[in-house]
Amino acid sequence: MVGYIVPVHAAQESYTFIIHYETLLATFLGLIVLSLIVYLAHSSSRENKYLIHLSEIDPLTSIFNKETTQKLIDQKRHEIAQSLMKNFVTEMAAIGFSSPEIKAIITDYIEQTGKDL
Repeated sequence: MVGYIVPVHAAQESYTFIIHYETLLATFLGLIVLSLIVYLAHSSSRENKYLIHLSEIDPLTSIFNKETTQKLIDQKRHEIAQSLMKNFVTEMAAIGFSSPEIKAIITDYIEQTGKDL
């Protein structure tokens, strides 16, 4: 059973005022549920970041473990290769090689080494 506390003058009018109070109650409960969902998503995200951090760090030495170190090395090597290739293309363009000639040089390098830059 639902009970309402309403002002006397509202109680003496028609009972359509209940719709207004129910709407306010539903809105209030909806905001509470929405804020709870946002809080749970935020705390879950924070916990996941902490777990990822724990999985990357060796607890005994407090440094990156082997897998994380290898991933960081590969990422840095890729960045350096991208930078060197960009500088190479810029220098070749400054010397006077056209774009198709540079593309041919890069394609030959990729075919010979089997690496994609």
